Amino acid sequence: MKKILNKQEKFIKYCIFGVLISIIEILLYCIFSKFINLEPLIANSIAFILSVLMSYHANSKYVFKTIFISKKSKLKRFYLFLGTRTMGLFIDSSILYLLLELNCPNIISKTISCISTTLVNYYIGKYIFKWKKDITEILYVVFL
Repeated sequence: MKKILNKQEKFIKYCIFGVLISIIEILLYCIFSKFINLEPLIANSIAFILSVLMSYHANSKYVFKTIFISKKSKLKRFYLFLGTRTMGLFIDSSILYLLLELNCPNIISKTISCISTTLVNYYIGKYIFKWKKDITEILYVVFL
């Protein structure tokens, strides 16, 4: 029972941080696309990259409470995290592009694209921060 509660606690923390970081990502997207007048996909990429950096910190420190054995281990997991989030950027940008092409309002398109990657990122992230060293090294080689 305690193990089930622990998993739910992590998911709840992930959701809280995910919502906060998603809001920041959407606000950054609005700033870059509306006020700085960047193209939507460029604004999306910049906002996404900044949110990934915030997400890595929140997930490793507060959600999954990862303890890194060495700086090398932390760096490998960071690169793996970035590699998997690059797939998320592709999904996010594809959905954004499709919705904009369908004349969906800009902010609604970004919100939908942002939400669409949250659950996928949770399941990917929980394995990145909990994998044992040997599995992380194998995946590190595969992604880089």
